[in-house]
Amino acid sequence: MPLEEIPLEEARDWSGPHVFSATIKFFEGTLSAAEYRYFRSILRTAPFGVESGRTCLVFGYGSQPRHVYKVLSTHDNIDVLWSGTCCSLLLLPLSLGVACQSGLLRANHCTAARVALHLLSYRGPVEVLSFSSNITDQVVRHVKRQRWWGFRGWPEEIVGNDPTYFLFNVERDHPHVETGIQALCSFGPDCPPELQTIAESLVAS
Repeated sequence: MPLEEIPLEEARDWSGPHVFSATIKFFEGTLSAAEYRYFRSILRTAPFGVESGRTCLVFGYGSQPRHVYKVLSTHDNIDVLWSGTCCSLLLLPLSLGVACQSGLLRANHCTAARVALHLLSYRGPVEVLSFSSNITDQVVRHVKRQRWWGFRGWPEEIVGNDPTYFLFNVERDHPHVETGIQALCSFGPDCPPELQTIAESLVAS
């Protein structure tokens, strides 16, 4: 189905991990190639990061070969804050031959987020998160901390408590959708209006 707004109570039933304490709106569905390009174009100008006193992080859920994060680390406006395997310690030996690298990046200019989004979204889900800069260190510590059996925390588990947060998750080449592009979006009540209108404009299209 095309991207559409999902009532929060309904979304909690089947998309619970992406509905948070501060969430006031949640959208999920597919994007056309043109809509995906439109979202990437917004990253050139929207108040995602340091230009507006906010932090913009890009989180790749996995399914990437190691060299992708090495390439991203050479970008002048991207800091690779953490990169590692997305599998448990029991399956760690498989990471030597399987593309299962995930990572947390800070985009120091909004245009840098476009690059990271495009490279990381092809083989698996990737999130662009914009939020108040005063919780950045807490988010990074949360992701870096090793958990039992090797699993780590997701950045949105902290970001989702910030009333100013904005999250956009996209996966290209998704095997179960006709367009190949699956997306979801949510935000808090004090999210900048310019960001709130992004999902609404895609729904209207």
